[in-house]
Amino acid sequence: MKKTTAILLAMMMMVTTLFAQDTPKSDSKKDRSERVEGRHRGSHHGNRGEHKMRIPGLTDEQHEKIKAIHVKYGKEMLPIRNEIKEQKAKLNSLQTAENVDMKAINKTIDNISKLKGDLMKQRAASHQEVRALLNDEQRLFLDTYHGEGHGRKMKGKW
Repeated sequence: MKKTTAILLAMMMMVTTLFAQDTPKSDSKKDRSERVEGRHRGSHHGNRGEHKMRIPGLTDEQHEKIKAIHVKYGKEMLPIRNEIKEQKAKLNSLQTAENVDMKAINKTIDNISKLKGDLMKQRAASHQEVRALLNDEQRLFLDTYHGEGHGRKMKGKW
C-alpha cells in the first residue's frame, strides 16, 4: 500500500511539473521566433531604436535625426562592446588557469570597468543629443520612460 501511494505521489509530481511549463517546446526555430515576436509586439523589445518612434508627436525630420544619432553611436560603441567581450573571455581564462595570476585578473577587471564606463559615457552623450532634438513634451516622455524596459536586460537601453 505504501509503495503504491509513493508511486502515485511521484507520478502526480511529474505530471504537475509537466503542466507547469510556461511555453510549449518546439524544435522549429521559426516557431520560436514567431512566439517571441508575438509576445513582444507592442513593447520595447526588438529593434533597439524602435521605441524612439513612440515618442509622442515625432516629426519625420526628428525621426531621421534620431536614427542617424543611433547609427553614429552604434558604430562607435560596437568596438567597445567587442573589446568587453574579449576582455571577459580573457578574464574567464585567467580565472580558470592552472596557476592563477591575481595581478593579471585585477588588471583585466580594471580594463572591463573602464570600457563599461566608456559605454556609459557614449550612451549619455547619445541620450543628450536626442533630448536636444525634442520639444518639452517629448523630452518629458523620453526622460520618464527611457530605461524602463519591460523585460530582461532592457534597463537603460533604447
